[in-house]
Amino acid sequence: MVIKMENGKIIRGAGNLQKLKKYLIRVGLLYCLWSLVYLIQDVFFWSSAGCLTFANIKGYALSFFINSSHFHLWFVISLIYAIPIMYAILRFFGKRVLFVLSGVLYIIQLLNGSYSFLNISFLRWMTKLGDIWPRMNTVLFAVVPICSLALLCDKIKLKKGLLWALAVSFFLLFSFEGMILYFCVSKNTSPCLIFTLPAVLFIFIAVKISPVRLKRSFEIRKLSTIIYCMHPLVITLFSICFESNKMNSIVYFVTISVITLVVGMLILLLYKKTKYARFLKWFM
Repeated sequence: MVIKMENGKIIRGAGNLQKLKKYLIRVGLLYCLWSLVYLIQDVFFWSSAGCLTFANIKGYALSFFINSSHFHLWFVISLIYAIPIMYAILRFFGKRVLFVLSGVLYIIQLLNGSYSFLNISFLRWMTKLGDIWPRMNTVLFAVVPICSLALLCDKIKLKKGLLWALAVSFFLLFSFEGMILYFCVSKNTSPCLIFTLPAVLFIFIAVKISPVRLKRSFEIRKLSTIIYCMHPLVITLFSICFESNKMNSIVYFVTISVITLVVGMLILLLYKKTKYARFLKWFM
């Protein structure tokens, strides 16, 4: 989705609103279709456990909107909420307001998340928001700030070697910070850390300016979506067929990864080679 901007604001007209609608329909269909897949899975397990009740179905329906239909689809529904919010801010206030607001929101997330051990009492209202609308909590304080980084990528002009050095350095600092907090402070440490934003920003820029140009970037993008959405389903089906809890963790991880990749490639190949499988494009 390429939006036309001028002086830091989204231009009225220029087909921008239509592009936003098209993007939301595309991501919304992706979310709905994979939600249906996981609903079939859930109904099977509910029925097997003798708890296929109206209460479970009602809970699923509510979770579809206020949290996510399946835990692994949290980022897909987050995009559905985050992109219109960012669009509105950029349309009426511009980039500067978005950056400042994103920074403030992310600091609040840090203090109420990984650094909650500082026990800042005035942030307790975030817990209430999380109880009422869990996913919006994530959208406002994590997804919007991180997605806003994309607007900075073209503004940072540094030598390639320095960019790669910064990307590696911030990634190592992010990893070190996460391990310190996890092992020394709290096992509930979230991925939203002080060094998360600079690590994401410089890794994205470094990859963007990389001289490597993949000939099959379209296929790779589609395949990555399939892998992300299908991964939990592969884990579930594998656990039904095999006693995964008795497997070595490394062997298990590699096995699941290979199966997911191979099945994803087969789905992509089926979509490209068979005209009757064109509907699969909505799953990727």
